[in-house]
Order: sequence, then structure tokens, then C-alpha cells
Amino acid sequence: MTVSGPVRYAIDKRKLYVMDEDGKEHEMEIIKQTVRIPDDNKK
Repeated sequence: MTVSGPVRYAIDKRKLYVMDEDGKEHEMEIIKQTVRIPDDNKK
């Protein structure tokens, strides 16, 4: 993967699939999810 490059990914239940530049698929397990709350104080 390239820093700041485009990312292709898919989520299926607790699995995250990421595809690299060579087309190789990498599978990861999602172990924790969090909710991001927007910061209203940002300018």
C-alpha cells in the first residue's frame, strides 16, 4: 500500500478485506468499532 494513496476495501460482518496495488487481497478481523462524533469547534 502507498501512503496517502487510494484504498480498495470491503467489509463483511467482522471481516475487512483490503486490496493492494498488485491486486492481492488481504483479510483482517474487525475487533472493535467506535463512533466518531464530529467536533463542532473546528474552523
